[in-house]
Amino acid sequence: MPENTGDNVSTTDQDPGVGSIPATPYDPRYVHTGAGIHVEAARPVHLTMLVVVGVLCLASIGAGAYAIYKGAVADTSFSFLGARLTTTHVGVALAGIGLIGLVLICRRILKSMEILAALPPDR
Repeated sequence: MPENTGDNVSTTDQDPGVGSIPATPYDPRYVHTGAGIHVEAARPVHLTMLVVVGVLCLASIGAGAYAIYKGAVADTSFSFLGARLTTTHVGVALAGIGLIGLVLICRRILKSMEILAALPPDR
């Protein structure tokens, strides 16, 4: 510990302490766990899932908007992966299916990334 000389000068070469976490991976004290390898390996699958399901969901939302514009009405009731929707407008049902699908695929991909990041690195 340096002596207090009365100056308000801080030095950057002091040990930051045991509990400090380096801010960047370029810091020599940074400990890389290697878990990013698993996330990187799953990236093509995640991206494919997101693009395919995202396009289908956006098409459903677009078809719902078109049906609302055209005034398509009918008694519609559906249960989609635990979510239940009852409406008299077909467009609302289509848009609801699209929104539920988008939310579910995003949640599933994020959960999968969390699980993969928790895995120990391969050695």
